[in-house]
Amino acid sequence: MTHVQDERKKPKKGKKRKANDEDSKAAFPESDLLTPQNDETNTLAASGRAKKKAKMKKKKKSKAESTGDMDTSQQQEPSGAEDANGSDDEKDLTPEEKRVLERKMKKILKKAEKKRLREEGKSIKKDKVESNLAEKKALEYLTCWSERREEWKFHKSRQIWLLQHMYDTAKVTDDHFKVLLAYIEGLRGLSRGITLQKAEAIVRWEGQGEEEDIADAEKKKQRAKQSHVQTDSHFGIMAEKPQLVNNSPEDVETDECMSTYTHVYSPDLLIDQVAFITGGGSGIGFRTAEVLMRHGCDTVIASRNLEKLSEAAKKLTSTTGRRCLPIAMDVRQPETISAAMDETLKTFGRVDILINNAAGNFLCPATSLSFNAFKTVMEIDTMGTFNTSKVIYDKWFKDHGGSIVNISATLGYRGQALQVHAGSAKAANDAMTRHLAVEWGPSGVRVNTVAPGPISGTEGYRRLGGPHSESAGAFRSIPLQRAGNKTEIAHAVLFLASRAASYVTGAIMVADGGAWLTSANDVERLLGFWSAEKRKDK
Repeated sequence: MTHVQDERKKPKKGKKRKANDEDSKAAFPESDLLTPQNDETNTLAASGRAKKKAKMKKKKKSKAESTGDMDTSQQQEPSGAEDANGSDDEKDLTPEEKRVLERKMKKILKKAEKKRLREEGKSIKKDKVESNLAEKKALEYLTCWSERREEWKFHKSRQIWLLQHMYDTAKVTDDHFKVLLAYIEGLRGLSRGITLQKAEAIVRWEGQGEEEDIADAEKKKQRAKQSHVQTDSHFGIMAEKPQLVNNSPEDVETDECMSTYTHVYSPDLLIDQVAFITGGGSGIGFRTAEVLMRHGCDTVIASRNLEKLSEAAKKLTSTTGRRCLPIAMDVRQPETISAAMDETLKTFGRVDILINNAAGNFLCPATSLSFNAFKTVMEIDTMGTFNTSKVIYDKWFKDHGGSIVNISATLGYRGQALQVHAGSAKAANDAMTRHLAVEWGPSGVRVNTVAPGPISGTEGYRRLGGPHSESAGAFRSIPLQRAGNKTEIAHAVLFLASRAASYVTGAIMVADGGAWLTSANDVERLLGFWSAEKRKDK
């Protein structure tokens, strides 16, 4: 390789060319540097450190030729000239080049040390002196906070260590953990976020692995749950006033009437009105019937299971003192709805409110969802809502006005895993609400929708993995940090159905604690729950 340099680019005399080792080697081949016999070539090719090194090597070579071969003792003993040359070379290096050289030397020495240890059969792992020291200091920091508060000073790195290892039973003893629970009650912001994320990750652990690992993980899970219980009001990252988060009304998980009830509105808000409620024998429909009856309304509860309806009607009547008529019908069959409406008019002589609550839902991936299953959900949720609304409109609302409240969901607001069937049906219902509000408004008919989030004590809550989500801490992502209850949905329905919402139509009231705004899809968790339920069914 030859290097030819333009005269215009020739480096000025007395100034060094700044370049790293790679640049020097690329610009000045070794063959040129080691044989600087031609003065003109030497002037063109050599510059900066490369030129100086070439001169030094030339001196060493000429000295060796003049003195002859060195004896054995001279070869073994380093000469002062070599030391001097070495120091001269080091002086030529820039600070950055020295650092690079030092790092390379450290790597070489480290590799050599590892190789030696392997050959000797020794462990190459270092003793965790620093880790143990950090543990000791962090625990001392916690003890000082607990026992000598006047001496205690905040230390960020030690607090972080405690938060990161608080569920590790090997590093933090039970006694230290109890003190730590008291300590984290005062945490705010990011520190609470770290603690929460660790706890949720541990609680979601499925218990896979060796027996020892399972036992250890169970201990960690117990600690995580304990911290949730003891510091529940302090865990919420967004809730600055925890006492308001759980300010929910009375409710019971089962399909039983409430033993006590606090009226939000006047007890005679719906006095002598009649409400027709589909799916009124259980869940949200049952609680809605109870709340409406507690405000002076008589009800008709309708579904396919007359036996279940009759039992529910007895409970409602005995608790509220109002009349409740159970009627068997199928929302997919308009003729049964028509017959139910005729019986209602015969018994009560009027209908003021329609609650479309009948629905069918379950978790299922789209790839495993049969055509018939998708069709069935659409028929119950969407066609059922339209069928019932049209029959009652034709038979009564057209001439007398009324209020329709549809029970929907927030599934259609974003893509929701394992819910393509229900999400599509509920999105259609939301559109139907707006269309019917426009068309039937001139007849004095108001049409609105309530879109609930996760509501405890319902069949849908169980089928959609509500208890599983709650135990896994998934509801912590909801702004109100909990599931709703049936009474809360009934109150939303009561408002829209009553004269309190006399100028409201075509509206969709979301009652989900803000869940649809913040909750992310946890596809893996939902698929795990779905798979477990399928195995149970088999």
